[in-house]
Amino acid sequence: MRILAIKCRRLGDTVLWTAALEALLQQFPDAEIDLALPAEYAALFASHPQFKTLFLVKGDKAGRSDLGAQWRKRAYDLALVFHASPSTLALGRSARAKKILVHHHDRRGKNFGSDLRIANLGKPMPATERDINVVRTLGFTGEAPNTRIYCAPEWKERA
Repeated sequence: MRILAIKCRRLGDTVLWTAALEALLQQFPDAEIDLALPAEYAALFASHPQFKTLFLVKGDKAGRSDLGAQWRKRAYDLALVFHASPSTLALGRSARAKKILVHHHDRRGKNFGSDLRIANLGKPMPATERDINVVRTLGFTGEAPNTRIYCAPEWKERA
């Protein structure tokens, strides 16, 4: 199975997202999982042993359309958009995956553009739990993993 996980938020949200990614790895241990995230945070995943391909999302529309073309060639079974804005929803759809899950943080619980209804949609909860609900929608029943980053070696030397 090929999975594309997308989250284009700031640093704190990207770090919190790692808990949901760990849950995703537990749920689909044999899947090939690629990540799409802001270019400035790629170093957080640089030495992760299971995320082989990082797609670096830049703000310009031209760069985003290039990503969609690359993703269509990879033929994803599943695209997961962990925080939907209009631009990330369009980005997730550009992959043309067989199935797409979109977590739009709408308090009314509306299911925007997702093939499956996201677990616990519309309920106020911590950001980590909201992200893990995307994976719960796919059958994950375990405890929420801790956040975990795999910094680039040059970052470790500075610590």
